[in-house]
Amino acid sequence: MSSFINISPFPYSFIFNVNFAWVLDPRDSAFQEVSGIKGTRNVTEIREGGENRFVHQVPEAGKYDNLILKRGMMTRLSQLSLWVNECIESDFSTPIEPKDIWVTLMDKSFIPLMIWHFYNAYPISWSSSTLNAQENSIAIETIEFAYQYFSPVQNLAAALTLIDLPNL
Repeated sequence: MSSFINISPFPYSFIFNVNFAWVLDPRDSAFQEVSGIKGTRNVTEIREGGENRFVHQVPEAGKYDNLILKRGMMTRLSQLSLWVNECIESDFSTPIEPKDIWVTLMDKSFIPLMIWHFYNAYPISWSSSTLNAQENSIAIETIEFAYQYFSPVQNLAAALTLIDLPNL
């Protein structure tokens, strides 16, 4: 019998960690899916006057998709759920407090390979999966965050001093 050994130089996408440095309970950082790690730059097309063959593409400001996190529904209050509720239900009598979020991609030994730092994030949406008596599935909650921008962390050693990875 042969066992499968990954000889690919590319990392698996299922070994990751979401970190909120201000959240103390590690269960609050347990997510099953992360999406929205995407930045784009739109362009404006300008046709050159008198010369119809040329179209100049002028770059506009960068734009980032929302960060979407999914997990099994938490049925207890926590630091994260309280912050989500505060932000979404806010009447703006108190300002929304943005916070940083880190997403870490790890290898099979749980050594960080890549860290994305999302700056000034705040929740803009919370939803529950459909509750269906004819299905035997786990209730999933989805939290969507807007953020100012994200950047890949170049110095992993320095980044690891800022965030706490769980003891795995």
